[in-house]
Parts: sequence; C-alpha cells; structure tokens
Amino acid sequence: MRSSARIFSRFRFSTSFPCRYGAGAWLGKRGLCVETKLTSINQEIVQFGKEKKLDAAFALYDDLHNTTIQPSSQTVALLLEACARSGETDRAFDFFFRAQQDGVQPNIHIYNALMKNCAVTGKLERGNLLLQQMSEAGINPNQKTFHRMMQMSIQANKLDAAEQLMSSMGKFGYKPSVVTYNILIKGQVIHGDIKSAIKVYVNMQRQGVLPNADTFSLLIEYSSSNQGFKFLGEMKRFGVKPSLKIYNSFLAACGREGNADRAYQVYEIMNENKVTPDRTTLNTLMAATIKTKEYDQTYRFIEKMSELNIQPNLTTYNIMLARLCKLRQLDSIIELLSEMIHAEILPNVTSFNTVLTLCIDTKDKVTAQKIVEQMKQLNIEPNDTTHKYLKELEGDDEKETLEPKQRSKQKNEDSGMPGWKKIIEAQEKQEEEARRELIFLNCHKLYLIDDTKIIARKDDAPPLPEDEEEQKNLYNQYFELICLFADEGQVAKSFQLVSIMKDIGLEITADVYNQLIVGLGNVGKLDSIEQVVHVMNEEGLSIEIETYNAIIAAYGICAEFDQAIQVLDVIEEDRLQPNAETFVILLRACITSDSKEYGLETTRHVLNKLENSEIEYSDELSNLLVGAYERIKDYPKAQSAYRAVKMSGQLNEDGMGAMLSVAAATKDKNLPRELFEDTKTLPEGETKDAMLALIEDTWNLK
Repeated sequence: MRSSARIFSRFRFSTSFPCRYGAGAWLGKRGLCVETKLTSINQEIVQFGKEKKLDAAFALYDDLHNTTIQPSSQTVALLLEACARSGETDRAFDFFFRAQQDGVQPNIHIYNALMKNCAVTGKLERGNLLLQQMSEAGINPNQKTFHRMMQMSIQANKLDAAEQLMSSMGKFGYKPSVVTYNILIKGQVIHGDIKSAIKVYVNMQRQGVLPNADTFSLLIEYSSSNQGFKFLGEMKRFGVKPSLKIYNSFLAACGREGNADRAYQVYEIMNENKVTPDRTTLNTLMAATIKTKEYDQTYRFIEKMSELNIQPNLTTYNIMLARLCKLRQLDSIIELLSEMIHAEILPNVTSFNTVLTLCIDTKDKVTAQKIVEQMKQLNIEPNDTTHKYLKELEGDDEKETLEPKQRSKQKNEDSGMPGWKKIIEAQEKQEEEARRELIFLNCHKLYLIDDTKIIARKDDAPPLPEDEEEQKNLYNQYFELICLFADEGQVAKSFQLVSIMKDIGLEITADVYNQLIVGLGNVGKLDSIEQVVHVMNEEGLSIEIETYNAIIAAYGICAEFDQAIQVLDVIEEDRLQPNAETFVILLRACITSDSKEYGLETTRHVLNKLENSEIEYSDELSNLLVGAYERIKDYPKAQSAYRAVKMSGQLNEDGMGAMLSVAAATKDKNLPRELFEDTKTLPEGETKDAMLALIEDTWNLK
C-alpha cells in the first residue's frame, strides 16, 4: 500500500516546477507564525464578508495596527470583495486609499476587487478610471479584469462595449473562455436579444470554446419552449448533463406558453435520466395542466409530490385551488383552504382571487362576501385584481368595503380560521423549521430541506438496511449527492454526508474520497488533499490511478499545473500506468487555462508524456488532441490528429471546433472545403447547421 506521507513527501522538496505557495507551504506544516496568523485573519474576513458583517471584517483589519503584522495585499483585496458583497462601493474606495497610506501597494487582485464593486453597482465610469490607473501603474489587466469590465458595461446597457472588451483580450495574451462568452450571452438574453445570444453561442464553438452547463442554462431560461428543446439536444451532443435547474427553466418556458405536451415530454426525459423532480418541477407541470384544462394530469403530479414526500407550498395550494375552481367544486375548495391553515400555510391574495373567479362564474355573491370577510380576518390587503373581480359582482360599492383600515385581530369562530396572532405564530414556526439544518431519508431517497446548509446527524438517518441490494441503492443515493455537492464546490456538505454514511455503517469506497478530492479543487482547498489521502490509507484503501486522476483534476481546476505534473511523475515512480482519463484531465485543463505561459508550457509537457506512452486513446482524448496541438500552434500535428479521429468515425465538436481555429490560422485553402464536407457528416441538428453556415460565411463556400 502506498502511504500518503510517501506520496506527498516528494512534493515538498521538488524544485523542478515553481509552486505558488512556496516550497512546502501548501502542506501547511509551518507551525503558528505570522503567515498562518494572517491566513487565519483572512479566512475570518472571508466569512464576515459572506455574512455581510462589514464592521466586524474591518475591525480585524484595525486590530492589525496593534500588532507587528503588516496587512497583505490579499487582506486588502478580501475586504474590498466583502464591500462588493454588501454593495458598499464608496466604503470600498475609501478603504482603497487608506490601505495605500498603510503601505499596501495596489496589485492586480486589489484592482480586480475594486472592479467587482463597480460591477455590482454598475459604476462603469469608475471602472474605466481604474483601468486607466492600472495602465499608468504598469499593471496589465488579467482575464478577471476583463470579465468585470464586461459586467459593468452590460449593466450600463452598453453591450457593444462589452463585445469590444472581449475582442481586446488578445492584446494582453488572453483568449476568451467559456466564462467570457457566458457573460456576453447573459447580457444579451437579459436585454431580450436571444438571437444575438445564439450567434455568440455559435461563434464560441468556432473559436474552439465549448459551451458548458451555465451556457445552456442561460439560453434555455430565455428561449421559447421549442428552441429550449433544441438546446437540450445540444447538451447531449456536447456531453453536458442537464441539471434539475435547467430542466426547471425549460419547464417554466413551457408553462409561460401553455405548451403542456412539450413539458410532459421533458418530464419523461427527466425520468429516463433518473433526475428526481423537486417542488418547483411539479408546481410548474401542475400549472401547465391548468392552462390546458387537463385536470386529471394535475392530480397525477399532486400524487407524485406525495409519493416523493415533498411538502406542498403556497404555490402548490394556489394551483390546486385553481383546479377546483375550474371544476366548480366549492366544497372541496373550502376543505382545501382549511387544510392550508392546518398545514400552517397562510393563504395570500392570489389564493382568494382564485376563489373569486369561481364566484364570478357562478354569480355567487354570498361566497364572495365570505371571501372578503376572511381576507379582513387575515389582514390581507386586496389588490387591483380583487377590486376588478368584486366590481363584476357588486359594482363600485364593494370596493369601498375593502379600503385599508384597522383590521380585527380576534379569532373569527364562525369562519373556522385561527386568529391573526395564531397565523403569525404558525408562520414563524414554519420559517424556523425551514432554517433548521436537516436531512430526511425516506423510502431510501435523500431530501434536502434547506439547500444552503446541512448538518450530519445520525438521528436523521434510518438504520442500515439488512438487504444487500437496498444497501447498494442507499449507497448510490449518497454517492450521487456527494458528487453533486463536490461539482458545485459545496465540499463541506460532501464531507458531512460521508460522516452520515459512516454513522449508519455504510462502507466508504475510494470513489467517494476521489469525489471529495475533486470538490476540494473546486473550492481551492488544495492543502486539504493530503488529509483525504491519509484517511484513505488509515481505512485500508489503496491509492490507485483513479485517486491520482482526482488529485490532478483538483490541481487543474486551480490552474496549479506544476503540482499536476508532479502528480503525473509520482504515478510513474509508483509504477502505475496513467490511463486515457489522466491525459484527458490534464489536456482539458491546459486548453481551457487562462494562463498563456503555464498553459502552453504544460500542454507541451503533457503531449510529450502522452506521445511516449503506450496507453489506448479514448474517443474524448483523440478529439482533445486536436485542440491541444492547436493550443501550441503545432498545426501539422493538429491536422494529423484530426484526420486520425475522423477516420475512426469518432469525430465530435471538440475536434471539429479546434480544427476550425486551425483553418483560420493556417489560411490553407483546401482545409475549409474539407471541413465543410466533414461537417455534413455530423448528426442533424442546430449545431451542424450553425457550423455549416459559419464555414460558408467565413470562406464563401457553398
């Protein structure tokens, strides 16, 4: 078995590659010193910033003056970031000048933090002045600078300026990344220009930049249901797995249009992909059935909500009220309103307006008057819709009865509803329950009540099932949720779930720890990786190639290429064989890197390792090779790699997109025609049509 000490000892003293944290610092074994004290203060500042406790954060900075510790540029940048979270732009600039008086020289990170303040508040003029100051100080902008300037321009309704900023990135050695394109796409869709957003989506592929889940989420959220359905197909082609959020965005579009058939179709796709619907999903589907008058389908989704143990909310009840009103079932409506009160869910003005629509249809003035009295009892103010409905029943006199005035807060015995005080207490109790950090395990399914925090408590989990198949199913559910949180950078939740698994006696496999390692990379906590490997050794788990791949992925996420390469060297020293996934992770990190120097240097190094290896290439790796050679401008090898994967019949958008960049760079007259004919062989779809159109427009081909 390979010990964690042996694996990581080689990282501490290697001088072959530069280390961002200094020799050995990333493992942290330095004892309590000035650096660790300042690191602790910085971490507290970050936490106070998240909690929007600016005064507490600045108090930590003030306390430094009573010590021998000199505040660092990182400390200043973190405080400026905290100001941005609270929208305190003026305070940020005041502190910026104070920090300079304290001897802290502005660097790119400080300027970027100030840029974030300007982006949050839309202060484009201030952002331009900062850019000018940076230039005068000899500080070149980095990719984050451009991103924040683009966000400022979009907030100021200057999309042209945002596009110009993206175009100027090349002057400073940066290529627009998927994040860059997503910022531009977001600007266009929120301004209602979905057509321009789609053009950006097509152009980014031409530049060899692949869309990610955020790209599709933006496009689907603002598209028609038909267009959104096409984007769902595109996601499959690009290997991007739709999240529940994306499915819900699409269903919302179907709901706006009343396109229930399309909504049902996507719901079936969710089931096929084993994506569990949440309350938003089912509420949206139920609302669509009301628009299309498919009331039996409404009940189908109500039953599904019950099956999944999802508690209905106010929106759910309002949809059910709408269904009963359409069916003219007044007795059931009264029962449902009573159920809402029993469930401690306070009806709102929409609830009562919905019932008033039935009163209008049936000309039931008596029930309408009872609704008015109940609204008074619950201190619910009528809105314009309420007045409109009452006018239809009684005329203008009815409106006078609902003018705002002191409402009775006593319990109305005849109505059967609790008094206002009881309702308030019920609401407070409901809100308190929502804040509690609980995990429920019911029918071997995990339900997260509060998606901001969870707490690992053994009492919340059922005993371990005796049946091995049930144990396996339970393990898979935990593992899926751990993967989800790790991918989203919520690594603390992943660790808490592992704690629950241990409490109830589930065996923890290496796959779980590998996901935790990737999650640490997502949040930049690279110094904690050794602890995970140490635990694996303590639990008797062998460190195999999959764990090394996870470590490489974590370093790749953080653009720590020197550390990633060292892991590759350790693999070889331990006589393990890197596999195709090892090089896929490395090359994808290199290709998407914002760092021109590191990206090119590391890409060459990885390609050299790959060329001297004997591994069997996967389809993904074969296509990535085209982009890797294009990245280092080795166009002949890029063309060879392209033709090899084409001959294998496994060409995908990775390879095709990179080859379009090669064609533009080499100005080879024959290559565009070859690409044009190759594109025709791709599966039918919008991506194929868009790529054909791009090639036609760029090289005037038909």
